[in-house]
Amino acid sequence: MEAERLGSSTPLKSKRLDDEEDDEDEEDEDEEEVEEESGEGGGRGGEEVELEEREMGKGKEREKGERKGNKAYLEDCLRSAILPLPLTQKRAQLHILCSFLKVYTSVSIPISTYLIGFRSRGSRLRLDSRAYTYNLSNYKEENHYGPWLPSSSGEEQEEDAVNYIHLWHLINVIRYNSYERNSFELPTIGIDGWRAFSAPRAHLIREPPTEEEEEKEESWNDWAGVQGVWCRAISFMDYRDLHSYNFTNRNEDGTRKTTIFEQVQFAEAFRLIKAYFTVTKVEETGPAHHPDRPRIHFVGDTALFSHPGHGHAMSVLNGGGNGNGVGGGTGVLASDTSISIHRITKGTVSMTPAGAIRWSFSTRVGGHEWASEGTQIGQVQSRAGVVGVWTSAEHEDGDPAGPFWMWKVGEGAKKVEPKLEQLHYHFVFEDD
Repeated sequence: MEAERLGSSTPLKSKRLDDEEDDEDEEDEDEEEVEEESGEGGGRGGEEVELEEREMGKGKEREKGERKGNKAYLEDCLRSAILPLPLTQKRAQLHILCSFLKVYTSVSIPISTYLIGFRSRGSRLRLDSRAYTYNLSNYKEENHYGPWLPSSSGEEQEEDAVNYIHLWHLINVIRYNSYERNSFELPTIGIDGWRAFSAPRAHLIREPPTEEEEEKEESWNDWAGVQGVWCRAISFMDYRDLHSYNFTNRNEDGTRKTTIFEQVQFAEAFRLIKAYFTVTKVEETGPAHHPDRPRIHFVGDTALFSHPGHGHAMSVLNGGGNGNGVGGGTGVLASDTSISIHRITKGTVSMTPAGAIRWSFSTRVGGHEWASEGTQIGQVQSRAGVVGVWTSAEHEDGDPAGPFWMWKVGEGAKKVEPKLEQLHYHFVFEDD
């Protein structure tokens, strides 16, 4: 009987197990169906997302391709072009543009040997640029002693518009001097460097700011990308040659003789300076024409180091000297010295009514102060940098002037090595 009960119970138990297994199978099937349905729905959503991402990617590629296509088209149009002389603002703009292209034109450096007539034409362009840049009559209060068109109420001209003729000559002087010294730091390769925000993101390495300073910095609108590490190239003539060109060596009609620039022994000084800029203040609002771009105040710490192949680290800066100096500074340094001249800079960056980005700053070297006026090449925060003029801050008759080119570099600012501890870098914060 027990056996029978067990025998009868066993199949009953197994039947119940079979029924439970069937129920579980049905539940599993239902779950699988739900998963399949949700999977299909998720798959459709995933496909849609993937499609959107693919379309966005195509859009970016298309935009990038258009930029490449535009650049290629421009280079094809201007390849081997002999440009008209930069006697108008539009022509000067074309010269500046072509100086950045990767194809040969009549303004390219080095000048191609297979382009007939380009060598003599290039020499003439350099002479004209030197003559214009070092003509001290081009620096007046009306143009802020820089590459700006003087405002005139009688003309339909926006205030503080860029003088592209002047700007072109400044660029041309610097790039020739750089090339002669095998210095390839200038950001002149490719018009991509004109694009907005193409400059490297260089941040200062300094002592941790206080909470108050950190909150203030986070709220600042450094739209021009001022804070960071910059490299600055400057050029200048021997002061005696500059004075002779401007005041004594004249033609019969009173114009300046340019024969000094044709002399074999004539040469300009060329210096590379590293600058460390930090923002100290940003005004609450910008001008009516650019309310989102308020005036930026900054201070800087710069130093001039001897550079292989560049000759003197600094020429005679206080009158007279070795025939390679400029009036108004501190002293002489030999080419093999590792000493640096410490400089303190203070300035502003603002927008002009004409839509140009204006850099105005002064640099104190020893007991003398130098003023600089420049404008951004291309769009805001472009890799092409800032080009302008340095002059004496007093702007007295006969004070020297010369070109500068400044661009942001992609490295952090580090403290000076112990061997230069007497010229250590520091930041100066001043309340206006």
